[in-house]
Amino acid sequence: MRLVAYGAAAVVALVLAVFVVRFIWQRPQRGLLLLAALTPLSGLLVIAPVPGVAAAWKEALLAVTLVCAFARRGVRRTSPPVHIPYWPAIVVFVAFGLVSALVVYGPIGLVGAKVTFFYLLVLVVLWWAPFDTRDRDHLVTVLMVMCVVTCAVGIFQQIVGPARLVQFGYDFGTQVRTSGPLFRTFNQPFGFGLYVMVGRLVNGAVALAEPRRRRNRIVLWLAPVMAVVMATSVVRAAILDLLVGSSGSP
Repeated sequence: MRLVAYGAAAVVALVLAVFVVRFIWQRPQRGLLLLAALTPLSGLLVIAPVPGVAAAWKEALLAVTLVCAFARRGVRRTSPPVHIPYWPAIVVFVAFGLVSALVVYGPIGLVGAKVTFFYLLVLVVLWWAPFDTRDRDHLVTVLMVMCVVTCAVGIFQQIVGPARLVQFGYDFGTQVRTSGPLFRTFNQPFGFGLYVMVGRLVNGAVALAEPRRRRNRIVLWLAPVMAVVMATSVVRAAILDLLVGSSGSP
């Protein structure tokens, strides 16, 4: 019976993978939008009944997007190419990091280098398949929606408390953390705090530029709530960055 369930799950996963690849092939920019939309949900894999290889889904999605962007580069391009004047600094930074990893740790150091530099491939995708105005608007919408969802989950976690999260399957001290008597929201408080901070700044700037749009009004109404929820992660860098970023906007 278990073998049948695994087989059915494999078939569903294969069909879904084919659909996603076809979806991205038609327009590679969709791969980056999917990455932005699904990344905040990645922490659910800790308690989800899926094989360990599922943890590499972000790398797989970005790799597929990269291949599609290369194969479809120049096809129906409606936006100017991405201007990256700082690319020499990126090349020097990556070269220095790779050499340092090899010298200090040997070949195993390349694993850490992959984690550090892999997502620079997003810039390569944008070079071959730059965002147009609609893509950028969709990205902001994705960021707004996922910030609201993430904050809602953060509020839920504060309500149920750390003991209940451990019952769900998270590990105390690894995903469930405290700072003195305070429970730090989310299984990755640093990523949570910094993500909400970036979303709060980007979404706030876009919303203030066009406050009559419905999605923007919702974001402005929820801005204080998001700031408070972000603070429950007890990530000082996120709090400081939000204050500094907000000081430069009206």
